[in-house]
Amino acid sequence: MSRTPRAVHGIDAPSPARRHVRFRRRGVAGKDSLPPGSTTVEIELTADGSDTVVELFHHDLPAEELDSHLKGWTTVFGRLVQLRT
Repeated sequence: MSRTPRAVHGIDAPSPARRHVRFRRRGVAGKDSLPPGSTTVEIELTADGSDTVVELFHHDLPAEELDSHLKGWTTVFGRLVQLRT
């Protein structure tokens, strides 16, 4: 199942060295605790010399979803690091 967001609600680019993306999650089929649009993900990309600092904020997650989402986002970021090297 693809977890790509279907809609980006806003991109704020105050400078070429910084990008801010915010979108609402589309939910997870069969999970009453995560209906469509119930959480928001924000990603900030900031230039740091030749590197990029990536900050992710996942808002409004129910307490019972925190551990699984932490594991999921940790896996995603680990894959990004592997792609970079």
